[in-house]
Amino acid sequence: MTQRLSSGTVALLVAAPLLWAGNAVVGRLVHPLISPVALNFIRWALAFIVLLPLLLNYVPHWLGLPLSTGTATHLEHMIFGALIVFFLIVEPHGLARLWSTARQKLRIWPFPH
Repeated sequence: MTQRLSSGTVALLVAAPLLWAGNAVVGRLVHPLISPVALNFIRWALAFIVLLPLLLNYVPHWLGLPLSTGTATHLEHMIFGALIVFFLIVEPHGLARLWSTARQKLRIWPFPH
């Protein structure tokens, strides 16, 4: 059986190892700046943000529940709003504090002693 791979298939086959390799490189670079638990949380949060709209569009149809696109949009906004409130409560200094800490550590990065 000889079939040619489509360009989309090739792109997906190349993208997966590139993302994994990029993950390893970023993990090594930010290891002194961010704890492994925080880095893992950021990875899962980004995956959640990317996959949530897809799940809200497809899962109700798979379960046989009629869900209009307007309702899915409202649910998406409600979930993201709840996440924003949660992060504001959990991390009161926000990303500005994380950025200032990272900037201070990057100033002395090649010479940590």
